[in-house]
Amino acid sequence: MTSRAEALRSIREAAAEALAAGELSAFLGDLERVRTDVLLEASKPQPNPLAPAATDGPKLLSAVQVAARLGRSKWWVYTNKNSLPIVRFPTGGFAFKAEGLERWISRRTG
Repeated sequence: MTSRAEALRSIREAAAEALAAGELSAFLGDLERVRTDVLLEASKPQPNPLAPAATDGPKLLSAVQVAARLGRSKWWVYTNKNSLPIVRFPTGGFAFKAEGLERWISRRTG
C-alpha cells in the first residue's frame, strides 16, 4: 500500500496532467467526490469496543410485543407481568425475555 506522501505526490502529478490537458475542472470534481466519500465514511458511527455486542444477552420484548405474541391486550400483560419472564431495569422500567416467554408458552400449552 502506498504511503500518504506517495498518494499526495500522485495526486499532484495527476492535477498537473489534468491542467496541461485542459481538464482541471473535471479532475477537481472527481477529487471532490473522493473527498466527500471519505468524509461520509469517516462520519459513520463507529462501534464502541466497550459497549456490549447486539448479540450479547437475551432478546428483550416490550409489553406490546408480548401482547401480540400472546394474543392478549397490553393491559393484560401489565396486570400479569409478575407471572411472565420479566427483566427489571435499575431505572424502574422492565422488559420481557423472548426466550423465557417461549418457555412460558410451552409450559402452558404443552
